[in-house]
Amino acid sequence: MTRWRLALRSGAAASMFWACAGTQVSLRSDVQASEASAERIESWRTEVFELESRRIRGVDVRAFERARSWLDRLEGEDEPEVRALLVAAITGELDVMRTAEKRYGTSDPIGAPHAESLGEEDSP
Repeated sequence: MTRWRLALRSGAAASMFWACAGTQVSLRSDVQASEASAERIESWRTEVFELESRRIRGVDVRAFERARSWLDRLEGEDEPEVRALLVAAITGELDVMRTAEKRYGTSDPIGAPHAESLGEEDSP
């Protein structure tokens, strides 16, 4: 009977150890995922800023504002489903901006289809 109790105790201790180790691993992976998320968000912010600073012709400035607001919401969001939707939205906006950059270049946006929304006035 003593052997059974000892086996149960050591089994319980072993399962507790592995449960704690598993929790540590999952916490560690959560932290790594969080750090990777922060790096990804920062790279998106940089990309949005660079695209905006080049003032791509044909892209409505609201696309930049939407991407920026989604980035802000993403930083504070904990729900994985909502994060996934926000990531998809940001990726979509960046794809639209990249496509416009390829199509219209980075020259002066005056005369572009959305020049008014970029805040530029028509030249005299």
